[in-house]
Parts: sequence; C-alpha cells; structure tokens
Amino acid sequence: MLFASTRLTLVRELGTEHFRETPFMTMAKELTADGFKAHDAHNALAAPLTEEEKSLGEIKRAEQEAGSGTAIREIHLAQSLNMPVNEDAIAAMKEVAEGQKAAATLKINAATERVELAPETPNSNSLTELIKSISTVEPRFTFYRFTHTHDGAEQTPILFIYTCPATAGNKAIKNRMLYPLMKRAVLTIAEQEAGINIEKKFEVEDPSEITEEEVLNDLHPKKVASSGFSRPKRPGR
Repeated sequence: MLFASTRLTLVRELGTEHFRETPFMTMAKELTADGFKAHDAHNALAAPLTEEEKSLGEIKRAEQEAGSGTAIREIHLAQSLNMPVNEDAIAAMKEVAEGQKAAATLKINAATERVELAPETPNSNSLTELIKSISTVEPRFTFYRFTHTHDGAEQTPILFIYTCPATAGNKAIKNRMLYPLMKRAVLTIAEQEAGINIEKKFEVEDPSEITEEEVLNDLHPKKVASSGFSRPKRPGR
C-alpha cells in the first residue's frame, strides 16, 4: 500500500519525462534481459478484437481510402476487385443524362462481383416516389434528374444519392466496405461513359433523410439580406 501510494509522487519528483513507461513486476526473473524482451513483445501485440470489431476497422480504413484516393486509383481498385458495371446500368445512366428517364439506381452484386441496375428503380418523376423505392436494408447509388421550377423557370439538375443503411450482419459489413471503395469509380463511369453531369451529391444512411425541401435548399440556398449600418446623426441635425 505504501509503495503504491508513493510511486506517482516519486516519479513526478524525478521527472516523468525521463520514464518511457512504468512496468509492474511480480517475479525476480522479470527483471532479467529475457524478462524485458518478453515484456516488449507483449506490448507489441495487437489488441484482441472480436470479428465485428475487426470488420468495423476494415470499414473505417476503406472509407478513409475512398475519401483520400484519386479517381484513377479507385478505378484500378475496382478492376482488381473484378467489379465492372453492367451494360444495362450504363444504358440507364445514359437515359438519365439524355432526359429520357428520371432515375437510375445501381447496386453491387457481391455474388457476381458486378455493379448492376437495381430492379426497384421507379418510372415516376416524383422525388417522393423515388425515395420510397430505394432499399432501406442495402446501400444504393442513385442518379436522379430532379425536374422542378425555380424563379419561374423549369430546371432539371441531376443528383447523385448514395444511401448506406446501418444494418447489422456480416453481409451489411461487407457492403459497407465495398460501396465506399466503388463509389468514386461508379461516379467516374457515370460522367465519362454515360455523360452525366452531376449538380449535387447527397450521402445519407436512410433514404428517408432525403426530402424535397432539403434538396431545394441545397440547390437554391436562400440569400441572407445584409442589414446595412447607418451612421448615427450628429446632435442637432
């Protein structure tokens, strides 16, 4: 008890900057060269993690790589993963680019390792109907031509909506690793091969987070009127 209670005081008086660590020994052999080697080897070991923790770590690493990498690098990565985009998916994106259809929703088929056209893509121009159709259990890439009127003029910007629901299970974890890695490659293919010019990008967990009000606010931010400062009049005037 006495030694334990005075240890911090002693180290502080001697200067904590002089000590790398404070190992606790219980046996004399731990103070030998072999004992210190064993201690250093133990400290070098990775912390024990569950399979879920390891998978979550891989997801974080994948998302960081996806955010910091270049488009060319990620296209190469997509090719190394053998995940080409199906022709029907590219054709659907071209139809959105040319104004022939309102939306194209893509998904990654982990079994075939290909980017496919999702079957749930609606024919309606309604944003509300589109959001209702997007999967709430699996990630999706959606390209949507948002037809609306602003300041008396019709506008048709193309939006990119990336949804990644926070669902449990090994399949969900794998999806959360694949989609961030493929996102930039899919965007590059959409722009270079399908001719899509994206006006705004939205990334959410649940599709219901996308509302028409939010989209309009992002496309047309309200101008804040600046209150001018008027110099006070001199007394007597």
